[in-house]
Amino acid sequence: MYCDIDRVRMLSGLSTTSVSDIYLEQMIKYSTERVNADISKRVTLETLVYLDKYRSNVINGVNTTFYVLNSWKFFFGDFNNDGKFNTSDVEVWDYNQSDGTRTQVTPATVDIRGSFTVTTPIESNHELRVSYRYCPLPISPTVDGLIADATAYLTGSIAYTKISPADAGKIQIGRMKYDTGSGLTAGGPAFKLLQTYRELVKRIDYMYTERISPGIRYYSMDLDNAVLMPDQELQNSNTQGYNSSGVSGPGYGGGGSI
Repeated sequence: MYCDIDRVRMLSGLSTTSVSDIYLEQMIKYSTERVNADISKRVTLETLVYLDKYRSNVINGVNTTFYVLNSWKFFFGDFNNDGKFNTSDVEVWDYNQSDGTRTQVTPATVDIRGSFTVTTPIESNHELRVSYRYCPLPISPTVDGLIADATAYLTGSIAYTKISPADAGKIQIGRMKYDTGSGLTAGGPAFKLLQTYRELVKRIDYMYTERISPGIRYYSMDLDNAVLMPDQELQNSNTQGYNSSGVSGPGYGGGGSI
């Protein structure tokens, strides 16, 4: 999960007498899915192509390390909405160009910065396609504080409306319409918490276009270990694999160019 019960209580002011821990835990799980929908972008069957000299993605029967288009710029996200990041969040398919068949490949390792490895090298007459989510802030090895806070504020807002866990899936939150008939009163605690949540989502969303320096750009929010590239080289690597509409490869669902 993106946050714990203590964080929800601290930011929302909810007491143990008003809302139980069991209820909050169920609402955190639900909120995690809603937060994912608001702060991350989903890519479906992106074809891996050459990106730059650091991320060649060569398929030659030897190489076992691959990078998605959004690697270094952003982080892998939570693809299956379970509130954590592991190999199940990077869905890899091996397409055999000879007979047109495909086989799902479980990554041996995954790196939150957008790369993964496979145990067995992919043969040269094959193609790799990957489905995943990406986000401007990391959820691993620890969840970024903004994401944790956003989840806590949204959970607190839902809790104040007194919505039952069984009915949580019937409401719409975030970029979608929120059912104000479920106890959300303008100026009330649920409304204020939801407003704070929306502000945090805006801050995170802005990071998709924000650049740290005009001359050198960081490919990682972890500045101590950031990969640096000259601006021109970054521009060249960003355009690799794009067509005129800003969409890369068959089935790309990342919402256009960054």
